[in-house]
Amino acid sequence: MSDLQVDYQGLENFLDALGNAQIAFDTGGQAVTDYDKRLGPSVVEDALHDFLQRWNTGRAAIDSYFAALTKMVNGSIEALKKVDKDLADPTTTG
Repeated sequence: MSDLQVDYQGLENFLDALGNAQIAFDTGGQAVTDYDKRLGPSVVEDALHDFLQRWNTGRAAIDSYFAALTKMVNGSIEALKKVDKDLADPTTTG
C-alpha cells in the first residue's frame, strides 16, 4: 500500500488564488474610452477599437480557461476526499 498524501489545504489555497486572479482579471479595464483626437489621427482610434474587439474575444477564451480550471480543481478535491473516505471505511476495503 502506498503512502500517498494529498495537501487539501494546498488545493484549497490554489483555488482561492485562482479566484483572486480571475477577480483581478475581470476588474481590469475593458474599454478604450475618451480617446482624445488630438493625440493622433483617426487611424490610432481605429487601431484601439480593433485591439479592443480582439481583446474581448481573447478575454472570453481566458474566462473559459478560469472556469475549466476551477471545475477541475473542485472535481479533484471531491474525488480525492471520496477516495480517502472509502479507504478509511473498513466496510469498503478488503
